[in-house]
Parts: sequence; structure tokens; C-alpha cells
Amino acid sequence: MSKLASLRNALSSRPSHQLRSAQVGSLWASSHRFLSTEAGTDGASSGASLFQSSPDGLVYGRITGRVQNMLGKNMLKTDLIHHLEGSDLSFHDVKFDYNRVYFLTGALVQFPSQSSFENGHKQLRLKGGLFNLQKIDRSEWDIKSSYDGKAVLMEGIPFNATQDDLERFLSGCNYDSTSFQSVTRTERSDSDPIRIVMVRFPTQLDASHAYTSKNRSFCLNAPINMRILQ
Repeated sequence: MSKLASLRNALSSRPSHQLRSAQVGSLWASSHRFLSTEAGTDGASSGASLFQSSPDGLVYGRITGRVQNMLGKNMLKTDLIHHLEGSDLSFHDVKFDYNRVYFLTGALVQFPSQSSFENGHKQLRLKGGLFNLQKIDRSEWDIKSSYDGKAVLMEGIPFNATQDDLERFLSGCNYDSTSFQSVTRTERSDSDPIRIVMVRFPTQLDASHAYTSKNRSFCLNAPINMRILQ
């Protein structure tokens, strides 16, 4: 009788043990699938956010020269856009950055997409690697003002020239007489300082007219070089 009881107990306990094992296995598999799915989702999200640009898709960068961080005295926006060929840029996507004595120290660029920014990197390398391009925050772009081709530098103004002398020099031009700003700059360590005066114009056309009509003209017997600020 004890053998039959033992056999009955063994037979009755076996299905219960298998059922528990199956339940445990099923729960483990489900939890494993859940965790794998969550981890994959998090990984994809973090990967996407790593290269996430601004909500409108724009990407911002700063370009500087490899030599003394300068872009060159005579560089134009068209020159820079040519260096970034294929990045789908316009004049309005570039802001030149000048220091207080009007040396061109860099340029801020608004790229329409991440792929456009990467193309800019590629083009700068292909064209000799003369410039550096690094990503910046949009706030730097927003706070940076631009001369936008509506200001002209007059280089070599005599130190004794007055505002009346400047106005006589610019006769026939449409300019803002309240905008004159004068600075002194030394081109090289072994050269004498020169006086530079910046003046603003209502439009790009007015600034271009002043440049074409007054460049290399004389103020108090001194030849004046004109340069448009972009």
C-alpha cells in the first residue's frame, strides 16, 4: 500500500512540475523579448539624437583659416561658397566675422541639412585643407550681425582728416554720415600704422557705387583703398 501511495504521489507531482517549468520558461522568454525590444528602441533613439540637428533641419558651422585663423583680407562670400561647392548655399547663409580692426577672422555658415554640412567638410579637404570647419550652436548664428555688403572700409585716411574731409571725399555718394567709425591698424610689425574709417550705406548698390567711383581716389593728397564689408 505504501508503494502504491508513493507511485501515486510521483505521478501526480510530475505534471505539476512540468507545468511550473513551462510557465517559468514562458515568463523568462517574454521578459527577454521585452527587454531586448526596449534596449533596441533606446539604442536607436540615442543614435538618432547624437546627430540630431535643429527642428528645421538646419546645421550651423564656423569656418576659420589654418594660418593664424584668418580667411584672407580679400575673400568674398562667393569665394567661400565656391570652396563649399555642392552644399546648396546662398549669400544669406554666410556671415563674415571681423575683429575690431576689420581683419576677417572667420565665417559663420548656415547649412540646410546635416548632409550639406558633411559635404562642406569633404569639399574643404578636397580643395587643399586650407580651412577648418566646426559645428556651432544656432545661438551663435542668431546673435551675429552682418554688414551684408552695405558698409565700406576706407583704408589710408590721413590722421589729420576731419569728418568734413571725409564727406568731401564721398561727395556724390549716398551714405549715412552718422555711421563713421575710425580705427588705427598696423598691417605688419615693421610697418607704420594706418587709419581706417568704416562708413555704412542704405543699400548694397550704394556701397558698390562708392567703391567703384572712389577706390584709389585721394583724400588730402593720400590715395584711399576701398573695401566692401560683407
